[in-house]
Amino acid sequence: MAFGPEKRYGKALFELATEEKQTTALVKEADTLISILQDETNELVALINNSMLSSHKKSDVFVDILKKSKASDTMRKFVGLMVKNGRGEVLLGALTWFKDFYLAEEKVVKAKVTTAFPLATSQKAEIEKFVKKQVKGSKKIELEEKVNEELIGGFKVLIGSQEFDASLSGSLNKIKTSLRN
Repeated sequence: MAFGPEKRYGKALFELATEEKQTTALVKEADTLISILQDETNELVALINNSMLSSHKKSDVFVDILKKSKASDTMRKFVGLMVKNGRGEVLLGALTWFKDFYLAEEKVVKAKVTTAFPLATSQKAEIEKFVKKQVKGSKKIELEEKVNEELIGGFKVLIGSQEFDASLSGSLNKIKTSLRN
């Protein structure tokens, strides 16, 4: 994730949301916008990337769409300001940073788990326990699940930049590497 204007805009929105006691509502709105902006085929993404339209026109269109979708005044003003200032291309990053600031404040840890097969509820609970043990002080764990049959069995957990590999394919690769040495 980028550390330029995206982070500054995300932090500004987080501070404003905290000050106005709107963080929970704005996180929900940000989640919706994030999912829309991640879809590169979406018309709003095309609008941001359209060099034929002025920043002011893009901003007006965005604000109008957000108004019709009943987005909060805070979110409409934030998005409108970013797009009007020619920062539409970093809107996704800013919203992602906003959510990350919120999650850090709430002590929510995001972890990605990759397994060979879909996880059962009891397995999810065990992995959440493992993640809580790794990240002291965490209150809640958000697991993003992915299935990769090439793991053969077991799982991999990614917490931030740290990966824990308890997969069968990972174990086989370690054995293969040690035999070569």
